[in-house]
Amino acid sequence: MSEIKLSNQKLTVVIGDVDYPEGWRELTVQTILADNVGAEAELARRKLNVNDRPVLSGVAVAYCALKRTGQIQAGTLADFEAGCLDMREFEAEPVDPTPSDLSPD
Repeated sequence: MSEIKLSNQKLTVVIGDVDYPEGWRELTVQTILADNVGAEAELARRKLNVNDRPVLSGVAVAYCALKRTGQIQAGTLADFEAGCLDMREFEAEPVDPTPSDLSPD
């Protein structure tokens, strides 16, 4: 069976108080379609159009994914926005493609 890969973003989010860097936390989460749907619902409750607010839409997706995975406590999107300091696509550590059992003779 082949490995299934999700096309949804994997995100890294930094949350905390901007004036207290010692308390910042970096969280990584794989988003799924349900997080996009949840984000649309959150924005619709605020009477906002997802297409008109791409940054807020991305923050809402991260909020839904982190809430779904239990990495943040349930709270409001507005609370999360206030504490979300940075968000970016996850970048995996580079992997050396050379097999470790091959060594120069």
